[in-house]
Amino acid sequence: MKVLIRVEEPGEDEAISEVHIRAFGRTAEAEVVESLRGRGALLASLVALVRDRIVGHVALSPVEVGGMPRAAVALGPLAVDPDYQGRGIGALLVDAFLQHCRVRDEGLVVVLGYPGYYGRFGFVPAERFGLHYRDAGEAFQALEVRPGAAEGLAGEVHYHPAFDGA
Repeated sequence: MKVLIRVEEPGEDEAISEVHIRAFGRTAEAEVVESLRGRGALLASLVALVRDRIVGHVALSPVEVGGMPRAAVALGPLAVDPDYQGRGIGALLVDAFLQHCRVRDEGLVVVLGYPGYYGRFGFVPAERFGLHYRDAGEAFQALEVRPGAAEGLAGEVHYHPAFDGA
């Protein structure tokens, strides 16, 4: 199966929403992506295609750290259509996302997710960098895509308001 990862193109927002709804069985994640897009906070949006069909998506958005706006970026929401899960598409999206961050010269990426999954990409508990998000514990993780990017950053992390209620 050939998978193409690329930047979202105009007019693909409906297909992206459908992937999130199918993956999560609810609309919350799709609404987050739409809200980020509508507020100009969707810094990047990558899609996975199989035979010209969008089967996966990941979003890049700004986060505030310790009162400093745009101090880091968030990975997510990340979704893969259930018919295509377990085939490495999520991993391809994460790899492409991290490469995209390096090209953009982003320094620090945070994610809220399963440590066993994101750990293989180099994510570690965000507490190691002095970063905290609610009571997420080990599920809240961080990765320096630019070495030393977390120096001087510490404190409570706040996702974009588009995530409120998700």
